[in-house]
Amino acid sequence: MPQFKKVLLIDDDAITVIICERLMKISNFAAEVISCADGKMATEYLLLNISCLPEIILLDLHMGVMNGWQFLNWYEIWSTSLKICPPIYVLSSSLSTEDVIRSESFTRVKGYIVKPITVGHLNDITANVTS
Repeated sequence: MPQFKKVLLIDDDAITVIICERLMKISNFAAEVISCADGKMATEYLLLNISCLPEIILLDLHMGVMNGWQFLNWYEIWSTSLKICPPIYVLSSSLSTEDVIRSESFTRVKGYIVKPITVGHLNDITANVTS
């Protein structure tokens, strides 16, 4: 039985999306993975699905149209009115200490994962969210 019903993956890299979707399904992490190629698509998805939000959000930082930083700024404001707020885990190829520190300044960000994601990362997320 999957740990989570729905996960939102925000990433513009098709290979990363495929790997994440498969890994989350075979490891029973998520029953459903919703993928958005940029932050703008993700905001539209969240606004249209407010009654059935994902339990976890995985967010890449470097994307076109609306990048991860812009999404985080929007999400911090938008989520203040939510009773239950899905936590965000940054999923980035960036090894920059500045990116890690900056991401930690957002209250909704609960972790920073350097790509590629592994079953160990998913287990850590499960442990953090369900504890």
